[in-house]
Amino acid sequence: MVNHAARSSNKSTIVSNVSQSSGHPIHGFSFHALGGVGHLRIADTTEAVAREAVVAVVKWLREAEARYSRFQPDSLVSRLNRGEVVKADDGLLALLDAAENANRHTNGRLNVTAFPVWRLWHDPHRVAWPSDAEIAAVMESCGCNRASTQRAAEKSSFGRFPFLSANSTGLRLPRPGMALDFGGMGKEWCVDQIVAHLERRGLRHFLVELSGDVAARGCQSAEHEGWWVLLPGCARACLLQDAALATSGHGARFRLLDGKRISHLIDARTGRPASGQVRSVTVPAPTCLEAGIAASDAALADDVGTAFARLRGFPGLVRKADDAFMMDNAFSERTAEVSSPIQTPAPEFCV
Repeated sequence: MVNHAARSSNKSTIVSNVSQSSGHPIHGFSFHALGGVGHLRIADTTEAVAREAVVAVVKWLREAEARYSRFQPDSLVSRLNRGEVVKADDGLLALLDAAENANRHTNGRLNVTAFPVWRLWHDPHRVAWPSDAEIAAVMESCGCNRASTQRAAEKSSFGRFPFLSANSTGLRLPRPGMALDFGGMGKEWCVDQIVAHLERRGLRHFLVELSGDVAARGCQSAEHEGWWVLLPGCARACLLQDAALATSGHGARFRLLDGKRISHLIDARTGRPASGQVRSVTVPAPTCLEAGIAASDAALADDVGTAFARLRGFPGLVRKADDAFMMDNAFSERTAEVSSPIQTPAPEFCV
């Protein structure tokens, strides 16, 4: 989490501020995107260049949300989930590739087709836990279990993504009841796309955040080797240089069902939510997508040891169910204690 200016309630408004670091201006911007608040801090450039870049980034985010969010009724994903045939653009294909990578790296625990299982647990009208038979039936219909996935692969006409069918007019989901949701990796993918967009503009020193997922390039000043980022829930900060940081867990995103917390994270191999023994996991990695996949997979673990084992060699910070923190040596070397809150100037508003 990055300590920035307060959010605005006007979704068309960008919040900006400028702070000084050894005489070098850092231009800060806040904006609404993907159901939350995003932040950009850009150093070593003029205000005009920084403002032009952030306006272009927000425009791209709005377009990506309209095309790929399941919350948008006319998005490509919503149309696929209604059983329609859609023409896949480069963005959708990239997200599908990311989903396949997540499925492979987590041995099937993170599966983009598990959305119907998520709906089973998070149905607002449900008052009791789903039965084993209900879970099995939904998993069979949506393609999560191994047998149905293998059958789908055998019938698929689109080899890159065995859960999709293709013809001359586009892609579709092959069976009623199937549905996709990129919510578990879409935000992290967007962070990486913003990094690429800013680099194409020639910017070299910046920090990107979308609702807590972060990527940094260059440094905030000559005195720092990178950018300091506050860690969620503890009085420590992590130094990021040409790297990303993602946090996953169920501390903030959960529902109560029959008096028990139900995580938004679903293990697609079992059809059941995370047990809650691991409250959250924070991971630095070269890309935000890599960090997010590792963090989510670790947050699905039933114990801390398994959580660390799922980090695929990345450093990690694990918050346990009792809110105690554990970190490995590689993560500790990147962090420092924060003795007082980071202060930022009062924001100015601009459209």
